[in-house]
Amino acid sequence: MRLTDAGREAYGRLVAAGQQMVGGALAGWSTQEIAQFQAHLSRFVAALPGATQATVSRSPSDAVSSPQEES
Repeated sequence: MRLTDAGREAYGRLVAAGQQMVGGALAGWSTQEIAQFQAHLSRFVAALPGATQATVSRSPSDAVSSPQEES
């Protein structure tokens, strides 16, 4: 599958907007804070495939209840 010219332009705008958003959110963070955040986020992302598989393989009776269901 290939993007059209319009698709490539839209993708470019999306990436630029995302980079600007992340840059703004990290404004004022030290280099050390950004490195720590990156390490934690990398660990989180690496765990997602296993967590997703565990969620899919659970039976409905194993579902986690929401706080609203507990009250």
